[in-house]
Amino acid sequence: MSTRTPTHARSAGHTLLELVVALAVGGLLLTLGMSSAAEVESSSRKLEARARDIAERELIVESLRRDMAGAQSVRLHQRNSLRIVREPARARALGIVPALNDPGVLYTWSDGLLLREDLALDRRHVVARRLSDFQVDDLAGLETQIDLSFGEGEASTTLQLIWERRT
Repeated sequence: MSTRTPTHARSAGHTLLELVVALAVGGLLLTLGMSSAAEVESSSRKLEARARDIAERELIVESLRRDMAGAQSVRLHQRNSLRIVREPARARALGIVPALNDPGVLYTWSDGLLLREDLALDRRHVVARRLSDFQVDDLAGLETQIDLSFGEGEASTTLQLIWERRT
């Protein structure tokens, strides 16, 4: 009597080596998938931060542009601050009485925050939260130059606004 094993019995299961290889391949695929997901998430966070920075820049420029458009004077007030006094007609249109005594709008920068304070209307709000520098220069009494810096290192950008005095 011979004891032969049928050849088809061996193919019914998997060997330990096959299982180990399958687990290794599965683990490698899982690791690759996880690292790709982490890279996508990191890129997404960077893109969101960049979009916030761009929106903040636009808000700063629009706020300053709007205030300077109806300005009688734009001057360095103190270190890191800018005072904008409105033209009398503009002050009257905003309900400031008497319009000739408009204390104006004060922009103050400290620790990345740019604060806009309307002294006549007693309103204040934060215009920017991540501004890296705010410089105001009076150029020969003819114009005021405002430099706004964002970011640090290679990612930094500077915007320059110039207000020319009307004669």
